[in-house]
Amino acid sequence: MAITLKFSLLAILTRFLLLSLNMVELAIRTTVDIAPHLASNPGAVPTTSQFLFGESSGTQSDLYMLYASSISQTISAMNPHEQRPVILGIALKPGQDMKQQRQVFDQVIDKVMANPVW
Repeated sequence: MAITLKFSLLAILTRFLLLSLNMVELAIRTTVDIAPHLASNPGAVPTTSQFLFGESSGTQSDLYMLYASSISQTISAMNPHEQRPVILGIALKPGQDMKQQRQVFDQVIDKVMANPVW
């Protein structure tokens, strides 16, 4: 029974992961270039981002890069000793106006700040 239970749990987790990946438009890996305390503005630490999969020249790629760098900067500001890269899987609805995009962006950053897991 334990073997069956483990297999079922693995099958469920695998299916969840595959379903989750189908909703992600692209993935970006972002690292902080210098320690936050060495930056002239700790709220704007330089980052380097790399597209792992997805279209890096699409209509929303600049917006996705903004999300990736802002989330990395938020994490580094909250925990200056964090050295791990941020892997961001993201898919946003296209065609929103700037006000809606800003509201969604602010909500995402607020969630990152409210739920630190690093």
